[in-house]
Amino acid sequence: MNFEYPQYCSLFLVALLNKQESMSTSVGQRQHLLPAMIYLRDPSSHLIWMDQDIGFTPPYLKKSVQFFPRAKFPNDLIIGAEFRVAQWQLHRTSMPFPCPPTSDDLVAAWEEQLNKRDIVDVQFNIDGRQLYASSSLLSRRSTYFSRLFQQQWAENFDYETFLTMLRFLYTGRASSVNPNVTIRDNVLEVFAIADKYLITELRQRAMAKIDRDLTPETAGDVLFGWAWKWSDLKEMVTKYVIKNFGKIRKTQEWKSIGKRYPNSTELMEETLICYMHSIV
Repeated sequence: MNFEYPQYCSLFLVALLNKQESMSTSVGQRQHLLPAMIYLRDPSSHLIWMDQDIGFTPPYLKKSVQFFPRAKFPNDLIIGAEFRVAQWQLHRTSMPFPCPPTSDDLVAAWEEQLNKRDIVDVQFNIDGRQLYASSSLLSRRSTYFSRLFQQQWAENFDYETFLTMLRFLYTGRASSVNPNVTIRDNVLEVFAIADKYLITELRQRAMAKIDRDLTPETAGDVLFGWAWKWSDLKEMVTKYVIKNFGKIRKTQEWKSIGKRYPNSTELMEETLICYMHSIV
């Protein structure tokens, strides 16, 4: 509906950018390959209007088709589009289908086995404290641990992060054993430890949590302090920064990025270039 002239409405055909195009310097380069026919029909499929030559020419990603008087339309309307040329490409995804939730009784039973010194065969020394676990269970749940137990090694994660990871391996739940600490409090560390130990599901849960918790005040620190180390996390946070840059750039946290991350010049330039392309 046109709010300036409410008695009229307009029809748009919008080209949605794919994952590569949204971060590309040549936005909309492929849209001319998608000529389309668009039509309006009433509920009886009688043709009301049709345009057989709709296309997209860069940099115009939104094609305004036509304005119509609203009185011309019935209460119900069928809007359709047919593409004369279509390009299809399959993409594999690493995101698994969600599993049925584990029962509370089973979680409690497995959690009772965690950190019991007398029934396990592995001791972790973390921040001067000890954690105990079963090597057979960890090996089945993580290929990293399976390889790790064949050699000597040392850890550099804090106690709560390591305990959160062990609890997930035992119970399938991504919260801390300590009721005062949740995955929200150490989610970046949980992501890092899950990435290192090849625990895909925990990594994905942590990444989703990072995405949900991003704010204009925290996005800069997440991007420049952590996310740049992993390409998929960097891409996710960069998209948030670009989408919310108007708010982010006004925050004190963003204005002090250069001081707090003096080696971030290249990443800052890359981020600004992506933002400029997004508004062209």
